[in-house]
Amino acid sequence: MDELRRRLQEAEHSWMQCKEDCIRFTERLNNAEREAKGAIAAKEKLEKTRAEDFEQLRKQSGQRDEQLTTLLQETETRHTQCRTELQQMLEAEIHVCNKMKEECKRLTQQLEDSAEKSSAKVQDANKECSKLKKKLDESVARRRTLEEQNTKKDKRIHELQSRLKQNDENTRKQVDQMCQLLSTRNNLMKERKILSQEVEFLRKQLIAKIPSEPVTPFMETA
Repeated sequence: MDELRRRLQEAEHSWMQCKEDCIRFTERLNNAEREAKGAIAAKEKLEKTRAEDFEQLRKQSGQRDEQLTTLLQETETRHTQCRTELQQMLEAEIHVCNKMKEECKRLTQQLEDSAEKSSAKVQDANKECSKLKKKLDESVARRRTLEEQNTKKDKRIHELQSRLKQNDENTRKQVDQMCQLLSTRNNLMKERKILSQEVEFLRKQLIAKIPSEPVTPFMETA
């Protein structure tokens, strides 16, 4: 778009130069016409003077007429040539200006097309941004929901861990109590066995001392 604007500015600058050249050529043409009119007026004036002094100034008038005629012809020739050149230059400048106008129209159309395409791209980009923003909002909402669910799950897990820890402690206490009971039972069983052995030993001694008396066998109770 910057290149198109630059070319458009160059075309406008060339158009202004062409316009200035046309003005200068028109001024030169007007000057040439004024010179021709002046020459014609001088010729008429000289012809009047020649009519009054025809006899005295015949030779001079003839020479002067020839000079003036030659000058007039040269002036007219230069005027015609200059006019032709100016006309050709003017036509060339007009042709160039027409091309410049066409180029300006083409560049303007390209600018308009580019602007429309850019506007369409901007609209598409805005729509895409809106879609992405909507998806982002949905993702954020989903993330918040998941975070809330995770928080609840973490709280539930913490509660379960606390309960498991408490159960472990209770179980450990129960195991300790059972171990203590088993140890006490084992000790009692050992003491019972020792007592039984002592009773049996005493019974045997008693039997050995009193053989004649019937001795009731000692029955160990469970």
